[in-house]
Amino acid sequence: MASSNLRYLYWTPFQQLAHHASAACGLGSGDLIGTGTISGDGSTVGPLQHVDSGGKKTELGCLYEATQAGSKDVELADGTRMQYLQDGDEIVLRGFCGQRDGNRPYIGFGECRGILLPARKQKVG
Repeated sequence: MASSNLRYLYWTPFQQLAHHASAACGLGSGDLIGTGTISGDGSTVGPLQHVDSGGKKTELGCLYEATQAGSKDVELADGTRMQYLQDGDEIVLRGFCGQRDGNRPYIGFGECRGILLPARKQKVG
């Protein structure tokens, strides 16, 4: 649904790490640091544009951007159209670095999957 690149971050991962450590927050081996949503730069031409074979922008980093705040549908790979996540929807996140061309190192954290559950009913009183 979306694809982006770390080049669009305002702060590099190294700067984020330095900021984190400078606040006396402990870091340990294997800790993960999240950058938050990474959207593209909005390029519509040139080497930085992110569009799929159908001309759809893929650099929009979240559903809110892709649906223009819920005002338009997005089409999924299976043809389903949606604006918001619904109870029972499965979310799959994948992260990787490098190229799968065999000439450069490639590393990833695999998949992180989750299913959106209905809100729990709260007891009143």
